[in-house]
Amino acid sequence: MGYTKEKVIELLGKSIESDISTLYNPKKNKYINNKETDDGYLCYDEIAKYLLDPRNQFKKKFDSIPEKKRSLLYKQKTHNIRQKEKRLAHGLQETEFEDIGEIIDYEIPLKINKNDENVGEIDMLAYNNRKKQYSIIELKIQKNENDSLLHAILQIYTYYRQIKREKIVEEYKKPTDKDKDIQKVVFIFKDSRQYEDLQSLKMQELAKFLEVKIFVLEGKLLTF
Repeated sequence: MGYTKEKVIELLGKSIESDISTLYNPKKNKYINNKETDDGYLCYDEIAKYLLDPRNQFKKKFDSIPEKKRSLLYKQKTHNIRQKEKRLAHGLQETEFEDIGEIIDYEIPLKINKNDENVGEIDMLAYNNRKKQYSIIELKIQKNENDSLLHAILQIYTYYRQIKREKIVEEYKKPTDKDKDIQKVVFIFKDSRQYEDLQSLKMQELAKFLEVKIFVLEGKLLTF
């Protein structure tokens, strides 16, 4: 199915009104990962423009996503490392990053139970001992040309709204500064689809608007 700019905006509005917690999900909204519309517009730019327009009250609606009342543990005893992304996350354990701190866990489930649909996993969890602050991280592998940066930004913000902060602190037993919220971070590689998308000023503006930090692996942390 092709998508014109007009069609993308129409579908975007419907997605926000019907279930904004699945907006990032390309299985529900295939246009999220599109590079261009059929009539020649940058798809992610047009979506960002819509989301940043105060008339659409996107942030207010996004912040209405409820916390997932998960009673099961976030901290898992075993992990599945068959997928490339999870193998990379596993390999980054105990690595220290600027501002973010040490990667302390990965593959953190958000589902309330096994029948809870349309809920994913946080790729990685980091803790900065100096700042006493946690970060949740969405990781995009270098060869992943299908996922847009827009997808990653919306995904980590959705997970940020769904995670139970007190439960994270309780399970991982790290002291926190009450004045510092959990950071939202996206890890990408240079020479990737996501890094190319990052050159868009609208994508930088959207990241700043949602307070999502972008970390370019083999590079440096970018805060807009």
